[in-house]
Amino acid sequence: MESQFKSSFIERLQAKNIPVTWTFLLMGLMGPGILPSQLSCDEIVHYVLNKSIEGPSNRFIENIAYSRIDERQLIEYNLRLLSEQENQETKLSDLKKWELLLLEDHFENLSEDPIKGLTDLTSFWSQFDFPTDSPHEIQGRGNNISPKNYYTREYYQELIKKHKQWMEQTEKQLI
Repeated sequence: MESQFKSSFIERLQAKNIPVTWTFLLMGLMGPGILPSQLSCDEIVHYVLNKSIEGPSNRFIENIAYSRIDERQLIEYNLRLLSEQENQETKLSDLKKWELLLLEDHFENLSEDPIKGLTDLTSFWSQFDFPTDSPHEIQGRGNNISPKNYYTREYYQELIKKHKQWMEQTEKQLI
């Protein structure tokens, strides 16, 4: 059966051979960082239904797989229970998965204008409270880059290159 969710975050992770975890699904439903929900109940039920057909199940998985897509509270409750069974390291890497996927999306519409692009990247990373491993640099925050040097095309291109490297390295680490 072909999925109707061609560009879903779930399928993108699977295509990269990065594990889809319960915490990833819960973050997607609740909204990673300060973002709104990125996964619909329909996407989650569809994924879990396929997962329950493929392998072992338990009552929490079954509760999600056979819930109606308008039963968000039931889906969220069961995802929380499943997520609690995952280790803390998994939970931290799931936020990285969201950063990676959303940054890839962000890059599709990144402005060529250095001022707009730098502002957009700053806005993007602010949604995740500027993680310490972020490739983004903000003028005057932990550095002494002058505005004259920061808002140049050369600096912007260098920062784009750092972001692309970060995406490649992060994807490899998550596999």
